Amino acid sequence: MTSPAQRASRVLIGFTIALLIVLALGIRGDWVQITECNRLGCGYASTELVLLGSLCALSFYSWWILTRSPKAPFSDKISEIFDNLTEDELWSKLEQERLESNDVERISDAWAKLEVGIIEDETK
Repeated sequence: MTSPAQRASRVLIGFTIALLIVLALGIRGDWVQITECNRLGCGYASTELVLLGSLCALSFYSWWILTRSPKAPFSDKISEIFDNLTEDELWSKLEQERLESNDVERISDAWAKLEVGIIEDETK
């Protein structure tokens, strides 16, 4: 069984590779221009190139955070979304949280009984 972080990293690397292919085919098919020339001269003016390149870099960076670097910026935010635990560990964590919630219910019932007892004593 794979963890949610491993599944997300596979999706991100697949998305990155697909973006790189689209970018390469766009440059090869001339619908993404690296340079644009006009009367004033040539320069970089392709919004498609910047958009695809930025998406590719962001996706690759997210993949890198999930798989390679535990101390990268924003890694604590991403690890809150995608746990790097196996399915068995997740189930045991959920079971532990369920048991703790039962303890909270028991404590809150005892607290409510204590409050009722105090109120009854004050009214007498």
